[in-house]
Amino acid sequence: MLKRTIFLIIIITIFIQSSLSLLLGYEFKVGETLTYNIYAAGLKVGYQIIEVKGIKNINGRKVIELKGHSKSAPFVSLLYRLNDKWRILVDAESLKPIRIEKDMVEGKKSGFIIYEIDQENLKVIMTDVTNNRVKEIKAKNPVFDFISMVYKFRRDAALYSDIGKRITFDFLEPEKTRTVSFINVGESLIPNPISSKNKRNRTVRTIVYKQTKKPWIIFYVDSNEGHLPLKMEVEAKLANALKIQIEVELKKYKPH
Repeated sequence: MLKRTIFLIIIITIFIQSSLSLLLGYEFKVGETLTYNIYAAGLKVGYQIIEVKGIKNINGRKVIELKGHSKSAPFVSLLYRLNDKWRILVDAESLKPIRIEKDMVEGKKSGFIIYEIDQENLKVIMTDVTNNRVKEIKAKNPVFDFISMVYKFRRDAALYSDIGKRITFDFLEPEKTRTVSFINVGESLIPNPISSKNKRNRTVRTIVYKQTKKPWIIFYVDSNEGHLPLKMEVEAKLANALKIQIEVELKKYKPH
């Protein structure tokens, strides 16, 4: 139970860290790649890669194809294997996802799930291809998964750059949506996780966002051009009142 809880928290919080780094008018290039390391209690337990795979025209609609891959570290996989692969199609104008495909391995569970998202009517049709099951999911706000949120907020970062600005959306979970809100609480200077050997790049000024209710998730977004999501922190409660510090850090950025 403890192992499964840790990784469920990690999966949810990766999205949060990634969620908010936007630049108004930012143009995403095919091949742009973000690589994150995931740490629990200071130990590296996995990684996540997010990539702009291509730009397509589907039924007269311009869409951006995104790819994601979340994987547990080898020693952790002995206890709980995580190997999720994502393909997301987002509307090029609004950057809202319209289709999400998830090829998943989580512990002893595996499968292939497709989410067709009707953003106008706030409705999601989930098709569990492995088990031949279809379910309709209702939402209250625009729906995003953790990967599509990266690109939505990177483009629109200027809209949330003022202290006190609140961001609300519905996060897509496996079989439901959950409304979440974050607030801009100001700026902070942090060690740059992707700094070079040049000492001038050792620190970076970030915009700090905090979830408005527990768990108290805090993430740091580069305030410079590009608005890359750099770091996320959360203190997670586990069984028997045990707490664990989870951090997600950007370790590699490939522009295109």
